[in-house]
Amino acid sequence: MQKNERYMTDNFPKMSFVGLDGILVQFSQEICENGNSAALAFRQEIEKKNHPYIIESSNSLTAAYFRIDIKIAAADSILNFFDDVLKEKNWYTSQLPSNRKLFTIPCVFGTDLAPQFEKVIKLAKLSRAQAISEFTRTKTRVMTIGFSPGQPYAGLLSEKWDVPRLAEVSKNVPKSALVCAIRQLIIFSNNTPTGWHHIGQTAFECFNSNRQQPILLKPGDEITFLAINPSELARIKSNNSDGLGGLDGILVQFSQEICENGNSAALAFRQEIEKKNHPYIIESSNSLTAAYFRIDIKIAAADSILNFFDDVLKEKNWYTSQLPSNRKLFTIPCVFGTDLAPQFEKVIKLAKLSRAQAISEFTRTKTRVMTIGFSPGQPYAGLLSEKWDVPRLAEVSKNVPKSALVCAIRQLIIFSNNTPTGWHHIGQTAFECFNSNRQQPILLNPGDEITFLEINPSELAQIKSNNSDGLGGVKISEIRT
Repeated sequence: MQKNERYMTDNFPKMSFVGLDGILVQFSQEICENGNSAALAFRQEIEKKNHPYIIESSNSLTAAYFRIDIKIAAADSILNFFDDVLKEKNWYTSQLPSNRKLFTIPCVFGTDLAPQFEKVIKLAKLSRAQAISEFTRTKTRVMTIGFSPGQPYAGLLSEKWDVPRLAEVSKNVPKSALVCAIRQLIIFSNNTPTGWHHIGQTAFECFNSNRQQPILLKPGDEITFLAINPSELARIKSNNSDGLGGLDGILVQFSQEICENGNSAALAFRQEIEKKNHPYIIESSNSLTAAYFRIDIKIAAADSILNFFDDVLKEKNWYTSQLPSNRKLFTIPCVFGTDLAPQFEKVIKLAKLSRAQAISEFTRTKTRVMTIGFSPGQPYAGLLSEKWDVPRLAEVSKNVPKSALVCAIRQLIIFSNNTPTGWHHIGQTAFECFNSNRQQPILLNPGDEITFLEINPSELAQIKSNNSDGLGGVKISEIRT
């Protein structure tokens, strides 16, 4: 066996010795998201095996590096171990590592603080508003940390951002600058010369030795931005000894894909954090597979809060958690199909079910409220069985009424308001997800369950005639676990 390089196949992934005590496992020659996902997942899997001859590890954009101790085990046996792990699965289809975080970073785009923003958006053929909308709505993955302590390389942006580096190097771009080139973003750890375009200015310090945890970002975390103006940035900088630059939220993601165990983990983790009752947790909420917490960094240092979150994450396997206690089952009267819900017949045809079979499923199945969002009290419930994995409509329906039951991609929603939608209108209820006349305007919570009672249009009309509380004839019962 050649010590300097050993291939699993003629292509990628491939292993190379680096120096006397390093192994580099490369998953792609080009920068790509699945190569990065493979490198991150493979590194995590190797670390989980916890072999004493692995001294340390790190990631580049599409590779994982491991420093090994060949006094503990022979190089051949270590390489065989790596080969065996590489053969365990197709690493290119791996989910990203668990326990990742989303960093929402306040940023000034353009102005004199970031002079190349206008040039870059012109190259991307976007208006200022369109560009800022992309940066504030898109979550960009930290693909690697490098070049300078804690400095993230984040991407990949869409192809319109494949702008070349500058022809001439800018002599001094300040610390915490947001720069862009070749579909990637960097936030600079230090003042530095660069050939990348300076498009934004933050106060977030990628490395700060005053913090208990000097480097906060890790490969696999995600970054998005909050657009601010120069005076808001100046205010943040005036009280920024911890270098957090205005960060006040923590998002703990449990899955990249919508799945029940990722949702269970997010719900259980949020409940556990709330039970700890720390004063620096201002509020919390859930998305489909994540838990969000707004924090008060005046009460406790952000890195000590992050350490607390890390400790709770390590307490147990959150993916096997029971759902929160005190959940309720909502049995909601609903008209399926007819002129009130015109897309029901199309959807059951896609699901290859008769009308009777489909209604039997909706009235006998209990569907979990995975999150509340988009509009006050509005539930996203699922996951339905795979036969209900119907795509959204090709054209948006212009106005679907309040309390409509809609379906797509194995999920159900009951609309809080009249709204345009690409989801299929399959049922009509009189249940109002939000009603300010009630003592408790929002009744549904993540973890509750929904099922339906079939009624006809005249019964729905009768319910609506006496529905000031917006309950729509719903029956609410406790879920016993």
